[in-house]
Amino acid sequence: MQNMTMTKMRNASLRSAVGREYARARREGLLLTDRQIIERAVKSPVADGYFVGLDYAVKMERRVRCGNLPGNMSALRRSLWTEIAAKVAARQRRYREKIVDSVSEVLSGAIASRYFVDPSKIKMSTLKY
Repeated sequence: MQNMTMTKMRNASLRSAVGREYARARREGLLLTDRQIIERAVKSPVADGYFVGLDYAVKMERRVRCGNLPGNMSALRRSLWTEIAAKVAARQRRYREKIVDSVSEVLSGAIASRYFVDPSKIKMSTLKY
């Protein structure tokens, strides 16, 4: 159930980003398709945060540290976990915290570099607002 909540949070944030991209395109007088707008939103430089649960993130953090990420993991997902791991490691070096505390702080306070989703797999019905 936790993952579903995180998915809903991500979708709401992404809907907001798509709305901002629509408004920006209108202001700039650009004629873009829905797909182009979605691509711009997904590839925007930052997202509101990381949309993953704490337990799963701690588990994945440990897998990153051991070099044990699944071989069939997409490049986007791999970059998500390596980005989180880098921020967690930096926080642990700075504050000497336990891994759970560092992961919790990164998930709640850090801003993600992007949404880490493939624009071609986003269903238009998810983004209707």
